[in-house]
Amino acid sequence: MWLTWLQGLVAHRRGRLLATALGAAAGVALLASIGAFLSSTTATMTTRAIAGVPVDWQVEAQGASNPAAVLATIRGQPGVRRALPVQFATTTGLTATTAGSTQQTGSGKVLGLPPGYTAAFPGEVRVLAGAGSGVVLAQQTAANLHAGPGDTVTIGLGGGRAAKVKVDGVVDLPAADSLFQKVGAPPGAQPQAPPDNVILLPAARFHAVVRGVPIVTQVHARLAHDLPAGPTAAFTAATGRARVLQPQSIHSPANGTDALGARR
Repeated sequence: MWLTWLQGLVAHRRGRLLATALGAAAGVALLASIGAFLSSTTATMTTRAIAGVPVDWQVEAQGASNPAAVLATIRGQPGVRRALPVQFATTTGLTATTAGSTQQTGSGKVLGLPPGYTAAFPGEVRVLAGAGSGVVLAQQTAANLHAGPGDTVTIGLGGGRAAKVKVDGVVDLPAADSLFQKVGAPPGAQPQAPPDNVILLPAARFHAVVRGVPIVTQVHARLAHDLPAGPTAAFTAATGRARVLQPQSIHSPANGTDALGARR
């Protein structure tokens, strides 16, 4: 009976039967395409998320920690492709005299960068004028001082001490929020904005200029981006890597705080 009914349906309702079959096929194809899209998106989500992160780990030597030992520890971790030390010091203010007028800023930060830093972490520093190495001013600082390449800036060091340096260039710091984060602090306790006044010096010049001023040393590291494709699994893997360094202190700008201070 069912065979007779089917033959009659094909003979007298061929168009309707074909339309129904095409509709069902289109629905199945739509569901399959959505599934394929979600699978493809998940597979590339981690790669796209970490592509724009200039520094994967930002590690700060805490208390009596030996900065050289911290650097050696980071370099010895599996998956670390490059790691370089960065020093931070505080200035009481910067002063420059240009075009017959003198401008002075409030307190700010002095950074000491090792050779090869901008090449190792190209997303941290972007050259706007002059050279990208040597003594360089952050863009906002250059505007505050009305200074540029070739001008002389005086760095206040407290206690009536100061040091004069000649500016080689002006740069932008695209990742300033994470660069000047407070390592180890909960996300809600981070500074509301990066400092307006920043000057960057080569490491050797930095130590000569800020002699006697308290220094904070961080290690910036780049990791092999061999994380799982899925974001949840990738986060778990990255967190596990950071916890290996529990004795020091890592902070993650990707919504997590561990013991050593890493960006993931």
